[in-house]
Amino acid sequence: MNKFTLTIIVSVVLILGAFCVQVSKGAYDMDVKTIYNALTDKSLFKDTTYFQHKILGETLCRKLDIEKPVLTEIPNETLIMWNIRIPRFLIGICVGINLAIAGCIFQTITKNEMSSAYTLGISQGSGLSMLLIVIMFPSLYSAMPILSMIGGIVAFFLIYFLSWKNGTTPTRLVLSGMIIGTISIAIQKGLYYFIQDIGVFQDVLSWTTGSLIGLSWQHFMLIFPWTIVILLICLTLYRPLNVMLLGDTNAKALGVSVEKWKIFFALVGILAASSAVCVAGLIGFVGLIAPHIGRSLTGYEHQKLFISCSFIGASLLTVSDTISRILLATGQIPVGIILNTIGGIFFIILMKKSNSSILNK
Repeated sequence: MNKFTLTIIVSVVLILGAFCVQVSKGAYDMDVKTIYNALTDKSLFKDTTYFQHKILGETLCRKLDIEKPVLTEIPNETLIMWNIRIPRFLIGICVGINLAIAGCIFQTITKNEMSSAYTLGISQGSGLSMLLIVIMFPSLYSAMPILSMIGGIVAFFLIYFLSWKNGTTPTRLVLSGMIIGTISIAIQKGLYYFIQDIGVFQDVLSWTTGSLIGLSWQHFMLIFPWTIVILLICLTLYRPLNVMLLGDTNAKALGVSVEKWKIFFALVGILAASSAVCVAGLIGFVGLIAPHIGRSLTGYEHQKLFISCSFIGASLLTVSDTISRILLATGQIPVGIILNTIGGIFFIILMKKSNSSILNK
C-alpha cells in the first residue's frame, strides 16, 4: 500500500471517528440505538418538505409554494441530529477542504512554505468585509461569499502592492500579509463598538475566534457549492502548478504564462478561503499544516496533493471540532482555539526546521 492510499484511509477513519463522537456527544448524549433511530427516522423521510426547506432555504420555498414540514411529528432526537449535528459536521468537512486547498495553492505560487490564507492576511481581509456586512449591511447576507471574496481579493492585491519591488520575495509577501492582517484585525475590533445588540456581539466574537457552534443547513448551502467548484477547478487545471515548481524561468521556457496562472490560482485560493471564513470565521493554520503533511506523504504532484490535502484538512478540522466539543464538561471551546494551539506548535517546528523543501529552492 503506497503512502497516498494510506493517507486517504487514515483520514477517512479519523473523519468517521469524529462523526461517531459528534453525533453521540453534546448537551444531549445519545446511545447507538438512539443514533440509528434518528439517522433512519421514517417520519423525517416521508415528509420530503423538511429537506427541501433545509437545502433550498425558507425564502425560495415560499416562492415555490413548498409547505413547511410538520415538525411536531418528528422526535426531538431526530431534530437534534438533522438540524444541529449533521450540518455542523458537514460544514466542518467543507471548511477543512477549502482551507487546505487554499494553503496548498498559496504555498506553491508564493514559493513559501509559511504561506496560507491566514498568514498572508487574506482570511483577515475576507473577515473584515464580512464583519462590515453583518454589522452595517445585514440585508446583503445572501451575497456573503461573493462579498467576502472581494474583501480577500482587495487584501491580496494590497499585499502584492506592499511587497512588490522589482518583483516579490517570499519574505516580503509574508511580512506584507502580516501587516494587512494586523490592520484588518484592528479595524474589526473597532467595529465592535458599533454593535448595539449583545447577541450579535457574542456571535461576532465567536466568529472572530473561529467556530462551528450554531451553524445550520443555511450555512452549509453557503459553502458547499463553492467547495465543489474549487475541487473541480483544482483537479482539472493543476498542471501549471506542477510546472511552476521548476521555477518561474523554466516554467516560462516551457510555455507556461506564469503570472497569469498565479493570478488565476490566487483567485481560486481566495475563493476557497473566503467561503470558509464567511461561515466558520477566522480559523487559522489548517492551510499551513495540511499541505505540509500532504507533501511529506504524497509528494509534490498537485493532483494527488490536492486530494490528500482535502482529506487531511477535513480530518484535521473535524477531529479538532470534536475535541472542542468534549474538552469541557459544560459548554464548548471554539475550534479556532484548538487549531491555533496546534498550529502555533507546528509553526515553531516549521521555523526551526532546515530549509529542505523544494519550495525554498
